Amino acid sequence: MIKRILATEFGTLLWKILRFFIILGLSYVLIYPILYMVTMAFRTAADVVDPSVVWIPKHFTMEHFRYAWDNMKYTSAVSTTLIMSVVATFLQMISCSMVGYGLARFKFRTSGMWFVLVLLTLIVPAEVVTIPMYIQYKNFSIPIISPILQYLFGVRMPEFLTVNLIDSWFVFWLTAITATGLRSGLYVYIFRNFFLNIPYEIEEAAVVDGAGYFKTFTNIMVPNAGGSYLTVFLFSIVWYWNDAFYTSTFINEKVTIVKALSTLQSMTGQYQMNSSEGTPKLMAGAVLYILPMILMYMVLQRYFVQSVERTGIVG
Repeated sequence: MIKRILATEFGTLLWKILRFFIILGLSYVLIYPILYMVTMAFRTAADVVDPSVVWIPKHFTMEHFRYAWDNMKYTSAVSTTLIMSVVATFLQMISCSMVGYGLARFKFRTSGMWFVLVLLTLIVPAEVVTIPMYIQYKNFSIPIISPILQYLFGVRMPEFLTVNLIDSWFVFWLTAITATGLRSGLYVYIFRNFFLNIPYEIEEAAVVDGAGYFKTFTNIMVPNAGGSYLTVFLFSIVWYWNDAFYTSTFINEKVTIVKALSTLQSMTGQYQMNSSEGTPKLMAGAVLYILPMILMYMVLQRYFVQSVERTGIVG
């Protein structure tokens, strides 16, 4: 009976209406926190305690944004975070695309095992590797020479040849350039899926023309993988932007946007979190926090949706 109704013109219209309200309800659930932050950030103290104000404030004010901007040192925090995240993102795009290309195109006995290990990095908790990473960065030395000296001669790397990388962006950049940065396993998976779908005849034609593996990768594979690169770029920069665990562990002096928001929260005071003064200031800081990512997504949204469909990470 239901199938007969859906097969009719009325049934099709009914399904479209039902689907519209389902999507509208889900969208409201997802967008509600952002709407709440925005409307609360523009309210005065009187509007916060006024039960008649639901979404649109009666008295708009920008004072909370000025307070959040000054106390977060917003310009400095954003520029510092962008330097770290943009450089790490580009390094990660280069390294993960090369790893994904190698796993997709070069066939060797343990290729499947290495790909599984890459995916397993996504489920390893960050706390498991934090202490070894901290020790390694605290006394960083040339990765190849140090184990050789330890194994052959039983001596450690001299202190003048070691460097302390704690509180420097190299903590993120070194892992990014070696395809072991934040969520690198996902990015390798994206690139591998894309390169697997490129016909082998294209590579064979390049080999006939005298191109080697590296030239084939840079001249043929990279130009065709624009959608994958855009997807990885957006995912990576958002994860670096929102990262609080690694930045609080390895970075002490530099103030990132996450630390700036945490500072604002402590300044408003825990006792003021539900007050008419503290909540709007904190919400204004949260709006400033997500604003760069929202603007970036608005500009790249159309290309992002197309690239996600092409990379095969959705059904």
